[in-house]
Amino acid sequence: MSIFSVVFQDFNLLAFTLVQNVASRVEFDEDYAVSCLAKAGFNDRWSKMDTYLYKDFSDNGVEISSGEAQKIALARTLYKNSAFIILDEPTAALDPVAEYEVYTRFNKIVENKTAIFISHRLASCRFLY
Repeated sequence: MSIFSVVFQDFNLLAFTLVQNVASRVEFDEDYAVSCLAKAGFNDRWSKMDTYLYKDFSDNGVEISSGEAQKIALARTLYKNSAFIILDEPTAALDPVAEYEVYTRFNKIVENKTAIFISHRLASCRFLY
């Protein structure tokens, strides 16, 4: 399990801070989490990365769109830094522009790792370089 990192089509984010959701750990490297968010194409609409998602634990928590949630899930997968990345419909909740950005940066996103990409849309399987 340690060599695989997966973005499932159905995933959950927790009502923790943004970087805690990316790291999925108590102790984490915040700078690395922020770089994973940037690599995943997350648009930093908040000035601080310690913003809580949802309002379960903080009245100042923010609601995020499904596209933003999907990018956070992708960043979580990158944070694990596994040799194999499995992407199950990783852009299903993204708008066409964000989806295009992910596909054009796909090689940079997965770097030198082995990636398995699952999609029901044939057009999604054609990567642009």
